[in-house]
Amino acid sequence: MENVNLLWDLINKKLQSDLDIPLPAYEAWLKTLEPICIADDAIVLCARTDSVRRRVIDKYMHNIITAARQVKCPIGKFTIIIPGEKAMYLTPADSESEPEEESDEGLEFDQSIDTSDAYRFSNFVIGNCNQFAAACANAVVNNPGLNSNPLMIYGGVGLGKTHILKAIALELKRKYPKMKVYYITSDTFSKNYIYVSSKGRMSPEYSAFRKFYNTLDALIMDDVQFLSKKTASQEELFHIFNNLYDAKKQIVLSCDRPLNEVKELEERLISRFKWGLTAELTMPDYETKFKILKNKAQEHNMILDDDVIDYLANKDVLSIRELEGMLNSIILFIQLYNSPNSSQLELAREALKDTIEPSLEKISIQIIIEKVAEYYGLTVADIIGKRRNKEFVEPRQIAMYLITKLLPLVPLITIGKKFSNRDHSTVIHSRNKISEELTKNPALRQTIVDIEGLILKK
Repeated sequence: MENVNLLWDLINKKLQSDLDIPLPAYEAWLKTLEPICIADDAIVLCARTDSVRRRVIDKYMHNIITAARQVKCPIGKFTIIIPGEKAMYLTPADSESEPEEESDEGLEFDQSIDTSDAYRFSNFVIGNCNQFAAACANAVVNNPGLNSNPLMIYGGVGLGKTHILKAIALELKRKYPKMKVYYITSDTFSKNYIYVSSKGRMSPEYSAFRKFYNTLDALIMDDVQFLSKKTASQEELFHIFNNLYDAKKQIVLSCDRPLNEVKELEERLISRFKWGLTAELTMPDYETKFKILKNKAQEHNMILDDDVIDYLANKDVLSIRELEGMLNSIILFIQLYNSPNSSQLELAREALKDTIEPSLEKISIQIIIEKVAEYYGLTVADIIGKRRNKEFVEPRQIAMYLITKLLPLVPLITIGKKFSNRDHSTVIHSRNKISEELTKNPALRQTIVDIEGLILKK
């Protein structure tokens, strides 16, 4: 089972970055596929319904096969099943432990929190990037509903927000077994509210919804940015928040950006979310990345040489999740191709060759500048020129940053000359400025991802 999960995790991350698949389509059809096993030389995936299965087979199977090839998956065939067919592919032991399928209709009041070691405090590596957030989380556990209420944790994608929130939920349940603790994403909360609202405010479903939330001892809600534009859901959460807060019940929230940057989130909600403590998560430094990668390798029962961990920790990425994907690729590659005469570092470089080390033959300084200009609706002359208008400065700095990232062997002096004979110190300043800004600006992170997509598609 572990191997199929690892293989699908690699393929799934590749699908998520597939420029031919719009994000809404990925979320609706591919994200929810569940890896079951490997049978008849094929990876067996379970779709939620038969309509999802048909859609995946008809429209996205070629994307899955291509992604598998790109991550060097040793299995290139896939079988898509539905929940009712699971028993055909599970061993007796698996079948006994397999929970009953929940209906797609209704509420998710009893969704369980992952109780594996993956989301415990003991498995959360602390560094300068998350030290304050971890301290706030511990304060919540030690005195729920008091000084750290509400607790808001924000930071970019893949920096550990969900880990902290689930760790808080697990530790509260462990320390206070009688507490009614509930973890939920804002998206699921909104879907539940839409469902009960459709039944009418006098319905048993709506009454059960209100009663459930208003009798919680701890509400832990992930990704509140998804409440944007959902006016009715915001209104409902506003009342739930007030009731829980007045009753001194603990509230923990997360967001992928500072609250003021979430468009169409009501000011009164933002104000209440800021009543307690706010902690930011940023991209870890080298030492913290090294520790995280070491821990993740051990979770896979894999001992990696320090030079492999160092190779990964030095990568300039936008999230820990991205690093974990690279680590999974390396582990799988070493498991498949390791031999007494092979070097782990050489295998690691080979595993990532097609994913993060684009060839100089395909990418040039000129291509990067052209794609940045295209993204911003500017000309190449605007990007490399000397005008310091605000609309030119950031795109110019982004271009320099991307050149240093994607073409690390190109001398800084050469880069500076390309930009109207600027000094190499200007290139260093631009690179460092964008790198620092990426740790705290989700919008800029998305911009970089989008432009890299344009460049790598070239």
